[in-house]
Amino acid sequence: MKRYFYPILAVVVCSVLVCCNQKNNEVIITGQLEGIADGVIVRLMKPEGNLLVSQQSDTVVNGAFSFSFPDTLDYAKPMNISASGDGLLSVLLELWIKPGAKVKIIGKDKLVRSWEVTSSIPEQKEANIYKKKTDLNERAFQSVVMEAYSYQDEISKSPTGANSNFRAKVDSLYAVSDSLYAIVIETEIDMMDENKTYSSVWMGKLETYARSLKYLKISDMHAKKLKSMYESMSEELKHSEKGISIHANLYPPVIVKEGEDMADADMWDINGELRHLADYKGKYLLLDFWSSGCGPCLMAIPEMKEISDIYKDKLVVVSISSDPKNLWESTSKEKDITWVNLNDFKTGNGIWLRYGVTGIPHYVIISPEGKVLTTWMGYGEGLLKRKMKEFI
Repeated sequence: MKRYFYPILAVVVCSVLVCCNQKNNEVIITGQLEGIADGVIVRLMKPEGNLLVSQQSDTVVNGAFSFSFPDTLDYAKPMNISASGDGLLSVLLELWIKPGAKVKIIGKDKLVRSWEVTSSIPEQKEANIYKKKTDLNERAFQSVVMEAYSYQDEISKSPTGANSNFRAKVDSLYAVSDSLYAIVIETEIDMMDENKTYSSVWMGKLETYARSLKYLKISDMHAKKLKSMYESMSEELKHSEKGISIHANLYPPVIVKEGEDMADADMWDINGELRHLADYKGKYLLLDFWSSGCGPCLMAIPEMKEISDIYKDKLVVVSISSDPKNLWESTSKEKDITWVNLNDFKTGNGIWLRYGVTGIPHYVIISPEGKVLTTWMGYGEGLLKRKMKEFI
């Protein structure tokens, strides 16, 4: 039920209470949206490795939502907002938080990624410079994708004969959206190249676009700019966690192919012991690249347990996670992963790159002699058992 009584007064009173009661280590995020129906769920997402973990959620009432939580780490860090409801895209709005800061979000439409974010945090102000420069093309991109989604809805409702027309329209719209998004990307890369701040915002964008080279259509000229920006970094930055990730994606290692010797690396088991794939040579290996945020990866766990028992004399199942240590350990315990379970703690920038992992679950079968026999991506019930019968 909508609330109509004194909304302006309510907002003023809440603002005064927030101002007076905020603690030094508390983060407060408030949002005011237009054109968004009551009941829309807004989520605050925290990056953890390659995952986004939901930290809080709130339901929009009279266009308003809010989050508050303590944060003891006294530096700025990025988080993301997502909103789910009728007519909203599954996109993320990045914002920066810091203990004691107040963050305000203003949205005047359903274009989530274009909602305005303001605060006193320097990183947010820097991020807003990029946002302002790309705003028109970013809005156009989201609008075109929303239109494509509407035609996809029509496809699901329409008779078969009408589907071809709708599909042609959807394909055309996605081609336009790809072009618009390319402009957004290249505009930001040009801005980064012209003003090398080496800040957290700048480094974050460089890492994002370095990771995206294998997915997005980035021109050769702009790919060269990304490499040039990396080369201009100090040695200290190059050896930072982000610097290592940027290098690994800009200069990816050679991907091991079928028939070649397996790639190996330093990895650790759940007890903290250093391990290598060579430790298990002499039996077939099934490598399982996974993450706790991957639904199909988790669905495959019971079948992996079955085959690890059925073929225990001939096969070693090796799960290789990209999760941060705490998530890896908690999920492994929750799912009762009893077979070999490793992590190189490089969030997908280490051995994952050697095996060309671009989506998960990703599987590799290796012969007892250490040769790669086959590799594939995706899971369906019974698939692993069929693969075992084919190769073992």
